[in-house]
Amino acid sequence: MIEDMTVRNFAPNTQQSYLGQVGLFARHFGKSPEWLSPEEICNYQIYLAQERKVSVGTRIVAVSALRFLLRRHFET
Repeated sequence: MIEDMTVRNFAPNTQQSYLGQVGLFARHFGKSPEWLSPEEICNYQIYLAQERKVSVGTRIVAVSALRFLLRRHFET
């Protein structure tokens, strides 16, 4: 994921944010993100909004990071 972000010229702060969000997502479900489904991403968004009550901006970063990860995973 880091190499893909570097090739696409993502800013270092964006890379850190994306990696952090993917890590939180994986820890929430207790398994590698590559084994998680789009349905689990939806459930995670609900969790962030309703239980964690994180800002819309944080949720957008989380979804963007997970979308980026899944696109890379399914392209290979």
